[in-house]
Amino acid sequence: MHLIKTNNRIFRYSHTIGSQSPGGPGFRYPVDLALAKDDIIYVVNRGHDGEEAHRISVLTTDSKYIGQFGSNGEADGQFIWPVAIAVDKNGLVYLADEWLNRISVYDCNVDFGGLDFEQKNFLF
Repeated sequence: MHLIKTNNRIFRYSHTIGSQSPGGPGFRYPVDLALAKDDIIYVVNRGHDGEEAHRISVLTTDSKYIGQFGSNGEADGQFIWPVAIAVDKNGLVYLADEWLNRISVYDCNVDFGGLDFEQKNFLF
C-alpha cells in the first residue's frame, strides 16, 4: 500500500488504468483526460511515432477498453498537437489543438461533430 500525504490529507493508492502502447488499449504520452457520464474516460495521447500516436483513447474507469478515435493531420477530426480535452453534459467532446489553434468538437458517439474554432474565433 502506498500512502501519499499532501496538504494535511492522506491518499491511498487505488489502482492503475492502462499501460504504455502506441495503439489499442494502452497510452502513448498521455497529456490530459476527461471523465464523462457512465464512468467513461477520454485520454489525449500525444505520441510522436506511427499513425496511431496521436489519438484519443476511450475506456471505462475499471479499465475496459472501448476504442479510440482521431489521427495526426490537419483535416476535420484530425489534430497535430492536442493539449486538452473536455466533455459537456450533452456528451460532446471538445479537443484543443495548440498547433492548429482550434477546438474540434465530437458528438457523443465519437464521430466528428463538424465544428472547429480557429485562433480568431472563426467557425469553419
